[in-house]
Amino acid sequence: MGLDIRLKRTSHPIEVRKTIFDKIKSERMTKAQRERDEGDAISRMIRKRADAEAERIRNEATQAKRLREEEGKVEAGEIRLKAYSQDREFAEKLIQMTKMLEALNPSKSVILVSMRELFWKQMRGPNGPPPPSKGTGESSAGGP
Repeated sequence: MGLDIRLKRTSHPIEVRKTIFDKIKSERMTKAQRERDEGDAISRMIRKRADAEAERIRNEATQAKRLREEEGKVEAGEIRLKAYSQDREFAEKLIQMTKMLEALNPSKSVILVSMRELFWKQMRGPNGPPPPSKGTGESSAGGP
């Protein structure tokens, strides 16, 4: 005497299946949102660290740049001093010319021809020969 019970495929009614599907979908959406939120938090943390590191690197580079500029100014001063000590007259004329060039900044409109006498004195010194008359040039040897 054996009892043979066979079950055929069972399934939930349509209303129950829809409820189960909605519950599974809701759980997956909640899990996906939680994963996105965690990813956003990690992303913000990584960006914050990267921004801080970038700022640190920029500050170090700025400090190194300033240090190199100061070292360059010191070295240029030493070179200038050495050159000036070798030819004092040249150094004085160079300083005068530098001051004149500083006065002639790009925002000013100056015609050098109108300053011919002053320019000549700067080049030749106050007791130097007078400038050649207009229309004649000076030879490269320095004589008229």
